Amino acid sequence: MVFACKLCEKETVIMTHLCDKCRRIKHLINLYDERVYEVLENCLVRKEHAIQHKEKQELKHESNKIHNTIADSIVKDKE
Repeated sequence: MVFACKLCEKETVIMTHLCDKCRRIKHLINLYDERVYEVLENCLVRKEHAIQHKEKQELKHESNKIHNTIADSIVKDKE
């Protein structure tokens, strides 16, 4: 029988519940238990302060871009 993988829900599997990649993840969880969750949280999940820092950087970048555009148009108007 053909199923969708129970974990990723993307891959099609035949006669099993997990695709090869998800089976590998399950194996790693069985081997390393809580350490897998810690690594995933520390490496893949962004912390709130990191999100705020990125937002401030983006706003500063946009502000500088607008400032430069205005300054360029003032210089062109004077010419």
